[in-house]
Amino acid sequence: MRFRAYIPTLLIMLLLLGATAVASWLLFSDATDKARRQFEEQANAFENLMIDVMRSYQQVLRAGVAAVNAMPAITREQWRFFIRDLAIDDFYPGTQGIGYVKRLRYEEIESFVEEQRRAGRPDYRFNPEGKRDEYTAIVYLEPENWRNTRAVGYDMFSEPRRRAAMERARDTGNAALSRRVSLMQETGEDVQAGALVYMPVYADGLVPDTVEARRRALTGYVYGVFRMQDFIPRVIDRNLPGTLQRLHVQIYDGAKPTEADLMFDDRMLTHSGTSLPPLGRVPLFTDSRPITVAGTDWTIVLGSRPVLEEMVDRSKAWMALLGGTLISLLIAGIVGSLAYAAERNAAAEQELSAEVAERKRAQEQAQLANRELIHRVKNILAIVTAIASQTARYSPTVESFNKAFRERLSSLARVHDLLRPDPAHTPDLGSFVNEILAPYCHWQGALVTSGPPVEVTQNEAVLLSLLFNELATNATKYGAWSVPSGQVTLSWRDEINGAESTVYIVWQERNGPPVLAPSASGFGTNVMKFSIERGLRGRITTSFDPSGVRHEVELPRTSGATPAERHPSANGEDRQNHRN
Repeated sequence: MRFRAYIPTLLIMLLLLGATAVASWLLFSDATDKARRQFEEQANAFENLMIDVMRSYQQVLRAGVAAVNAMPAITREQWRFFIRDLAIDDFYPGTQGIGYVKRLRYEEIESFVEEQRRAGRPDYRFNPEGKRDEYTAIVYLEPENWRNTRAVGYDMFSEPRRRAAMERARDTGNAALSRRVSLMQETGEDVQAGALVYMPVYADGLVPDTVEARRRALTGYVYGVFRMQDFIPRVIDRNLPGTLQRLHVQIYDGAKPTEADLMFDDRMLTHSGTSLPPLGRVPLFTDSRPITVAGTDWTIVLGSRPVLEEMVDRSKAWMALLGGTLISLLIAGIVGSLAYAAERNAAAEQELSAEVAERKRAQEQAQLANRELIHRVKNILAIVTAIASQTARYSPTVESFNKAFRERLSSLARVHDLLRPDPAHTPDLGSFVNEILAPYCHWQGALVTSGPPVEVTQNEAVLLSLLFNELATNATKYGAWSVPSGQVTLSWRDEINGAESTVYIVWQERNGPPVLAPSASGFGTNVMKFSIERGLRGRITTSFDPSGVRHEVELPRTSGATPAERHPSANGEDRQNHRN
């Protein structure tokens, strides 16, 4: 069947399937956009929550600064009551503790430690020891549980990240959040990333106008402590319950998320009461949002969880895709059936026309074969006469004549055997040429051949044998081989281009009688043109140079064989033979 007949069917099917695909994609996109908007709403709510919560916690620190300013010599009990009254577990969940830090000079450290011990804290110790430019000490940290007790007496100014936040708070007069730190409250178990927020305390309770004045007036800090894996879930549970069921949340310290700066990851939640669905795959929706908290950059990375992604209702899209595909195939099948029927009718007409044409070609070939048979018989008689004459000329005795004449007749018989080749036999062009032309060569140098190995098919062998017999007959009758000094040079070359090649054959006669161009072409010329131009779809040109006739044959070939299979010679060298 011709493919062209089904092009309209194919176009209709592609058009319908394309329309189905577009409609399904639009439905998929609409469902996905709805879920994306849900995701963005959840992400916006979480971002706003973190900003608002951190601002509200800063207000707690401002209240602590006010308490210190109201009671410059605030005691341990007073600080405890103040923090208790704030009810941070109820209104500010997730806070590890709120503490008071005092600024010290080196010469004050020893008396300060003694004062704390006399106040009922015999284990109070300032650390780390050593000389530095500036000193601070954690005085109070409430609630006073076992974790917070580990941090009391620690000089946070001795650690670079804490010091950077404390200096920023001191110089600006505002709250300052530290980078990711390892808290003094941590032990070897359930280690979490920590963050600290500092609010400066100045003498006289006022914030000086200049940086230098603020540095001189600084007396201490009120600060908040956050263990992030405890802090974030409790904030979410109080303000946006269910968020961690819908969103995968990560918080990084800094503008670029790196593993070293990871502060919170809901996949690491281990405390009881937090049951999250497994992530298990790449989220359908993701977003990365930078925020600034108390002068420090955080990056919030959010991803959708299956609970949120299940809001994508793809049922309508799937129905449209399946229904549209079935309808498209049904319509295409109907159109294809009509095209098939039309094609069958056209094929029947084509087969009938082909049968008529084939019978006509068979009649033409039969007529040509009859004419060729008559012409070949005449040529054989002429060739036998010429062979006998040439053999007698160079035979000194009757016995030598008889022997040479019989051998040449046998060679001639082998040539005509090639017209009925074995179907499995593909002779080499060089061997084929030498075998055909051997009976015509009666003296040394009569034939010189050269060319690479080229295999010829049965059809090519039959048609080329007609060509070479005609050329040899003409050379024997009228050309170079009609005189003892004559010579024929037969050369060929094979130009290969991928799976196609072209064989060029040149027949050149020399040292024969003067060449005269014929006034009209005979049957032999027609046989040569038939064998090359019609039989092999090639081209033959003849030039009648006075020094010797020249025939050039151009033979195009198409073969599935590789060049190595077409040229079996291992060394690839051209073959050159001299016949006598």
